[in-house]
Amino acid sequence: IVEATTTRNVILENKSGSRDKSRVQLKLAIEVVNIEFDAEQCSLRLNGINRKESEHIKLGQYHTIEIELHRPVELKKHHWDSVYMEVLDD
Repeated sequence: IVEATTTRNVILENKSGSRDKSRVQLKLAIEVVNIEFDAEQCSLRLNGINRKESEHIKLGQYHTIEIELHRPVELKKHHWDSVYMEVLDD
C-alpha cells in the first residue's frame, strides 16, 4: 500500500442542485498494480486500487499517484524481506 497526498477533480453538488467542478487535495492509499518511470520528469506513476475510502473517492476505484522528488510518501507492507530493508536503510 502506498499513501500520498494528491489533488483530484471532483464534482460538488450545492443545495440548489447545481454542480460545480473543484480540485480537492486528499490522501490516497492505493494497492499498487502497475509502476511507470518518467525519466524526463524523474517521477514514478503508481497505478492501483484505492484502499482508503473518502467522501470523494470510493473504495476499490482505480487511481494513479505520481511520486516526485522531495514529496512525502508512505509505504506500508505486512512483511519486508531483510534484503529490501537493507536497501531502504542505505
